[in-house]
Amino acid sequence: MGEVIDVNKIQNRIFLTLILSILASIYVGLNYTLIQGYYLFAILFVGASSVLIISNSGMMKTNLAISSSKVLYAIVFILCTLVSTTIFSNNWGFPLMPSIGLSVACFLFVSWTYYSLEPLRG
Repeated sequence: MGEVIDVNKIQNRIFLTLILSILASIYVGLNYTLIQGYYLFAILFVGASSVLIISNSGMMKTNLAISSSKVLYAIVFILCTLVSTTIFSNNWGFPLMPSIGLSVACFLFVSWTYYSLEPLRG
């Protein structure tokens, strides 16, 4: 019916990426500073995960039913979150992390409301 997916191979790659990122970050954290180790972990894991996603993009598109409208929605969601975070923190004086959390919560609520009231989904 479709493409056979070897989940174990993908899971092993993700696990090895995680282990490599952890070992490199521990080395940097012990020899330099902990925050540099954390940043290295984040950069390595996000970068390697991005490479895995790009290399398996065909499988990702078919299994997750990714379309251009979903990609556009994600971009608009991120931009709206960034703009509202800026408004909350600069104009209203919220601290940065609570303003990010509030922005995400607000736009998730707007998204849920839109999709629950959309007539084609009902």
